[in-house]
Amino acid sequence: MKRIVCLMLVVSIACAGCEVKEHSTSIFGGPDVQPTNPKVSHTLPGVETIVGIPGTVIRISDLTRRIERVEKELYETKITPKRYKALLVKITDLGAALDLQRAELRADITKLKKGVSEAKITPKQDKALLVKIADLETAIESQRAELRADITKLKKDVSEAKITPKQDKALLVTIADLEAEIELQRAEERADKLLLVRIADLEAEIESQRAEEGTEKALLARIAELEAEIELQRVEIVSSTNAYCLYEVAMESQRVTIESLEKLCLMYETKIESQGKSGSSEESPLGKEPEAGHE
Repeated sequence: MKRIVCLMLVVSIACAGCEVKEHSTSIFGGPDVQPTNPKVSHTLPGVETIVGIPGTVIRISDLTRRIERVEKELYETKITPKRYKALLVKITDLGAALDLQRAELRADITKLKKGVSEAKITPKQDKALLVKIADLETAIESQRAELRADITKLKKDVSEAKITPKQDKALLVTIADLEAEIELQRAEERADKLLLVRIADLEAEIESQRAEEGTEKALLARIAELEAEIELQRVEIVSSTNAYCLYEVAMESQRVTIESLEKLCLMYETKIESQGKSGSSEESPLGKEPEAGHE
């Protein structure tokens, strides 16, 4: 608006200068009208001039060029105050939407990073996490496509409005802010890629853990088999020990029986010896009768 007012002021000054030119044609070869002071010349040699304000000399050619340039700019500038306000409102809405989307994406990514860092991931959680990551990637791509379309449309509107940096610095600053936001989103996209790489690493670790779990299950099965074999051997050892104990008991009973038999044999030997001694003492008077009795 300020530039339009300035342009209107320049046009009014130019029109006033043209009116003065029409009323003072005598300076440029009109009727025989001489200046009040013939010693002071208000003309420059070889330059078309006009005396409008005392003490000033205006070049008609420069003024004409300025008027033509101003008119050309006025005709070429297709922006009105209403359209300018609409563009600013649209840019503000785009910036607010961009901030909101960025905040939502940051919240989702922060939540996802927290979930990944705290994760004790089960297979079901793994599948849900992959589905959520795919949904987030789809949402991010759609939002980026919408932002690119809005920015392309905005740049097209700006190019059609033929806005120069001098005409609208605020609009260019807003576009620069949007480009900075796009660069920030690209940086976040790179961070998302790093996060996806980290998630892929976690998935690989999960797969390796699953393989280790399978190996552990096989080892546990083998350990169970070995424990069963050990238990069977232990039962066999216990039964063998019991049999050995029974054998020792039987041997002990046999030893006791043998000792008793030995004692009995000793008793019989002692008795036989005593009987032999008594028989020898009776042998002389009886002759051979003790032998028959002994037999």
